[in-house]
Amino acid sequence: VGSEMCIRDSFVNYQKEEMDFVIPMQKVLPAVHNRISYEVSENEPTENRSHISFAKIISTYDSYVQNIAWSALSSTLVANNESPLKKAILDNNLGEDVDLDLYDGIQQPWLVLTIRNTDADKYDAIRETLRATTSELVKNGLDHEELHATINQMEFRYRESHEPAGLMYGQRAMDSWLYGGDPAEPLSNGKIFDILREKIEQGYFEELLSSFLLDEEHLNSLSILQKEKKTKHPHSGEIVPHCVGDGAPRAVICKGHFWGLPSCHHCVDSTRKPQAKQWGMNIKRQFSTL
Repeated sequence: VGSEMCIRDSFVNYQKEEMDFVIPMQKVLPAVHNRISYEVSENEPTENRSHISFAKIISTYDSYVQNIAWSALSSTLVANNESPLKKAILDNNLGEDVDLDLYDGIQQPWLVLTIRNTDADKYDAIRETLRATTSELVKNGLDHEELHATINQMEFRYRESHEPAGLMYGQRAMDSWLYGGDPAEPLSNGKIFDILREKIEQGYFEELLSSFLLDEEHLNSLSILQKEKKTKHPHSGEIVPHCVGDGAPRAVICKGHFWGLPSCHHCVDSTRKPQAKQWGMNIKRQFSTL
């Protein structure tokens, strides 16, 4: 009986407290260039094993027009080998693949451009190629027909409801609600696609591209470089590669874990695509320390 009284009192005798759950905006800092390394075994080739990324905070959670515009623009710029940014990198032998990923659904969405399978000494050439290609695209204009087609495809996917629809609607609502926004706003973005079609002819997408790659004041960069060495894994005793961050939190992991694989025994070649998204997440963790 005594314990029941205590439980009852704990629910009855309490004072209401006003809680502040506001998440402060991350301060945008001047650009920095970080370098980290990962080790490869003595028998692995080291040529074209580096990865170079450029990233920047580009908007806020409630910038719905801009965020959807960047999704369309990303596809236009690097979707295939003939896309302008990817083609410029490939034609100049500065890398073997290019990705442009938008990390949204957070308070301050950010964009990361990654050149995969390159060499560290190509960093300056990559930056100059990106500047020149971007300047040309801004001056002469993007492919407006491709932008129209991409926006049409995005609208079709947005309006096509598929299971689990309720869960997906709830996730969309949380993208705004978590940060004090209107939870209904992300559920009624259909009108944005018409707005974007109008903006194609107004130079809006060229302005977005310029703000990302030509305004370099806050354009952070990260070089992930290979390093020839072998080390023992602290748990298994095996000789496996590991990753060490120079100036960043130290991380000692086998290659398999670096790619998000469950076991130290399943190391994979860094050029394989199934783990490309996991590589992007590792880049995200490194940029979050800046």
